[in-house]
Amino acid sequence: MVEEFHIDGIRFDAARQIQNFDFLHWVVKEAKKAAGVKPFYSVAEFLPDEPCITNIDGPMDGCNIIFNSRYIFLLIKNICL
Repeated sequence: MVEEFHIDGIRFDAARQIQNFDFLHWVVKEAKKAAGVKPFYSVAEFLPDEPCITNIDGPMDGCNIIFNSRYIFLLIKNICL
């Protein structure tokens, strides 16, 4: 599917509820392998946010900050002065 549709990333909703980093590592590894030399980015919605999902041993390349409540409050505070 990655090759056929030229997918360049994947986002996992509710990654905390999956509760299986081995599975997430495997899915990300297989997707990146299918992408070949093309960059492939994996993102997770992981609430509350913790570095374990994106640290050096974590399965994801990034964490979705749109749903991060601390980020939203900071954004609202600075936009709605």
